[in-house]
Parts: sequence; C-alpha cells; structure tokens
Amino acid sequence: MLHMQSGTVHILWDSSHIWGIMAWNAMLAAGINCRLVKAREIAHGGHLGKHDLLLCPGGSAKLKADALGARGIASLRQWISSGGAYLGFCGGAGLALTADGQDSLCICPWHRAGYSQRLYHMISGNVLAMAGERKIMPLPVWWPGRFADEKDTHVRILARYLAPGPDLWLADLPLARIPRRVMAMWKRGCGLDPASDFPKGQPLAVAGDFGQGRYILSYAHLETPESPAANAFLYELAGSMGKIAVPMAAAVPSWARDPETGSGNGNFFDKNSPESSLAKMLARLLELLRLGEELRLFFQRNSWLWGWRHGVPGMAFNNLLASLYMGASIRPSSQALRLWREQGRDFCLQMRLLLRQMETFLWNERMETTLRNAGQSAVMPEAGPSAAQIFGQPMPGGGLIESPLNFIEQLLYLSQGSQNHNS
Repeated sequence: MLHMQSGTVHILWDSSHIWGIMAWNAMLAAGINCRLVKAREIAHGGHLGKHDLLLCPGGSAKLKADALGARGIASLRQWISSGGAYLGFCGGAGLALTADGQDSLCICPWHRAGYSQRLYHMISGNVLAMAGERKIMPLPVWWPGRFADEKDTHVRILARYLAPGPDLWLADLPLARIPRRVMAMWKRGCGLDPASDFPKGQPLAVAGDFGQGRYILSYAHLETPESPAANAFLYELAGSMGKIAVPMAAAVPSWARDPETGSGNGNFFDKNSPESSLAKMLARLLELLRLGEELRLFFQRNSWLWGWRHGVPGMAFNNLLASLYMGASIRPSSQALRLWREQGRDFCLQMRLLLRQMETFLWNERMETTLRNAGQSAVMPEAGPSAAQIFGQPMPGGGLIESPLNFIEQLLYLSQGSQNHNS
C-alpha cells in the first residue's frame, strides 16, 4: 500500500558520516524523494515544509546539536510542534530525547540511560526484537545508546530487545561463539556476564507526539543495508507518519561496489571528473584494509562494513570508505565540479598524506603488539603521528582525516540532485 506523497524526506547531513550515507542510500533505494540538509539551513528557517519528514541519522548527538545551535534547535522544535515529522536513528534518536542544557531537542520526555559497564555499549550486529505483541524480527544495532524507560504513557514502544542474534558482537568478540563455561568463568572472575546483562525487554524503538507533530526514535538501525526485516520495518514506520509515499521495497542494497565496474554513468573513467580520482583513492583504501586484515587488525563484517580489533580506530576507516564508495558512484553536479577545480588539488595532496599515514599506523600498531607480547617496550618514538593526530577522537572527530572527509561529503552534498546512484 502506498501512502499519498506530498512531502520530502530531509536528511540531516552534519556529523553523520557513514550513518548519513546509510540513511541516504535507504531513501534512494526505495525511490523516496529526499534531500540532504545542513543544520545551518534549518537554523535559518529554510526547506522544511509542513508535509515533510526530517530524518536524523546516527552519529554524535552533541555535534549535531552544536551544529544546529540554539537557533536551529528552537526552529526544529517549532516545526515539529506545528505538525512536522521527525525520524531519528541512534545518535539522531538521542538528539530528540530530553536532556539538560542546550544539546537536545527535548521532543521526547524520556532521557538517555547510561550503561552499568561501558563495554555493553559496544554491541553490534543483529538482535532479535519484539515488535508489537507477537512479531519477532532481527534488527541491526551498531554501538547503540539506551532509552531510560520512564513509563511515560505518551511514549509508545514500537520494539523491544528480546535476545542476542547469531551475529551479535561485543566489541571484537562474537558473542554466539563464546562457550558457556567461559562466560561463567568471566562472571566469577570479574563480574562480567554479557549474556545475562543483555538488555532483554528494554525499549529499542519508540514513538510519540510533540504538539501537532510526531516522532519515531530507534536505536536499531533500520536503514542498515541488506537487512530485509529491518528495511521493511523502516518503510512501514516512515509511511505511517503520513508525510511521504513509501513502497514496500525490497532490502536496501549495499553501496559497496567494485571500483572497476563503477556506476555506469558514463563519467566514471573520465580523467577530468572527480569520481575517477575518488575511485583511485577508494582502491588504495581497500588495499590498506586488506593489509589490516593480514596484520590481524581488521576483518570484513559484511559487504559494507569492516570490523576491527578493539583499540583500532576502525570507525574512521569505515567513514572514509563509505564516503569514497558513494563519491565514486554518483554523477558530480556542476557545483561539485567547480569545487573540485578550486580545491581538488589541495584535497588530493591531503589524501595522499592521509593514506600514507594510515599505512604507517597499521604497521606501527602491529609492531607495538609484537613488542608488547615479547615483553619489550611498546613505545616507538618518532614512528609517525599518533592515532589521535591521524584520526582524531572517536566522537568529536578531528585529526588529519577530518578535512579530506569533509571535502568528500561536501561533494556528495553538492551532487545530491544529479543522479540516483542506484539507477
């Protein structure tokens, strides 16, 4: 069944990285009219109409709030209260919760809950969830936050955690493969019990009203590629908000494609177009990830995400990888080509330096582990920039990677209307 289409899905692009690409990819896959929007546009009152839906992807809720500023937050609250629809995933869900200070929209009366042990924040993969009274489905979670279930009757629970899925990981440990006797030993020795501490029964997705508007918040990433049950749930929920036409689409495809085949848009091998250069950078980054795999630092989780040994800044690698895949597969707009002509040379220099430093980091990380296991000092003076200097901090970002990553994402933003990359 199709809902009458009268609006556009606007995707908040700030501080979203791979999660923004995931959301964009899911909307394009279903042929839904969508637009990438920046916080500054919202703060200045632009683009959001009364028939539209705002999709806020994962990422740092605080950085999104900082980008919106007090003016943007006030503007969004007013728009939702007047009848707008808000769909938030993970960090986008956290942004909508109630919190002290100016870093929250406060459209949902619930707060974000903490974890008794930070380790439990590090779950990733599929969980089994209960939607409604009977429907059980696998839903993907990627390092989720938690709702503080405060029993507010105005908040409706759409899905709850039920049990770990067969591919659920705790950091870099596959939970389903850990023997029960080992679990018991961990519990006796250090009080760690990942199995019994699983958040069974806790809310995973919720909905509610704010003024005349509506919100749906989910710590499950329903937009995850190649997740048929979650994707169907996404389109069902998005359509239920009454703003857009949503087909009962098949599973969202991965954006990961062989850089040799390209997108078939006719410009992919043109040496004068930016995607050709981005394709070369993509191929080089894939080489580094395969090197990381040889060095036992990375492993391929699925077609679009690489897993990493705990302590390695794997999310930074994945953010860059996703942006390069998308950049190498869409047709650049005239605005993007203009930006490339103006700043592309500096960007290419930054990328060459970054990729070289990323390679050095992988070798240094492996050698430090070897020295540590041999009982020698793991400090390697003058071996190159630190992980923080290259990759910044996990949530705030920064480092050498920030500028080239932002440049690619700006090319994507400027090119968003030029082509449906799945066509």
